Amino acid sequence: GSGGALYNGIVYDSVFSRNRAASGGATYNGTFYRCLVENNVSTGDGGGSYYGTFYDSIISNNTASGSGGGSYRGTFHRSHILQNKASSNGGGVYNGTSYNSIIVKNTANGSGGGSYSGYNYNCTIVENYAVASGGGTYSGTQYNSIVWNNKNHYGESNIESASKYNCYTGDPLFVNASEG
Repeated sequence: GSGGALYNGIVYDSVFSRNRAASGGATYNGTFYRCLVENNVSTGDGGGSYYGTFYDSIISNNTASGSGGGSYRGTFHRSHILQNKASSNGGGVYNGTSYNSIIVKNTANGSGGGSYSGYNYNCTIVENYAVASGGGTYSGTQYNSIVWNNKNHYGESNIESASKYNCYTGDPLFVNASEG
């Protein structure tokens, strides 16, 4: 089925952990405020969530057998998407939109370690990995974002086959680089 813990709804201050579903390991659609979505599995797309809008939330350590390790077609506001894995594309986010969010240390066995075919506004996208192309982002559009230290199988790979506007891809000199 879809949404291992929740199929559509509005949720505040909750934890979704260790759920499993075919689409959206933890959630399928809905609006989430200050939630933690961690350690969920999708046997298809959307390890943490399939669709859904998140505010001030953390999406971490989720896994998808398809695309979107953290989220498939989600929207994020001031959220952290970290350490998610996709067997296909979009380790962090697949075909989603992120505003003022941090996308860090996600992995895709295909393209788009951090983000695949998404829109990222004022985001920090660092230390993601994709086996094929676009360790940071692949396809989609980036606006006013830091996209740095992302890699693919061949080495440095920040933004590939994507548009970028006012983005910074040099070393941003983070105070704590390991945390982005």
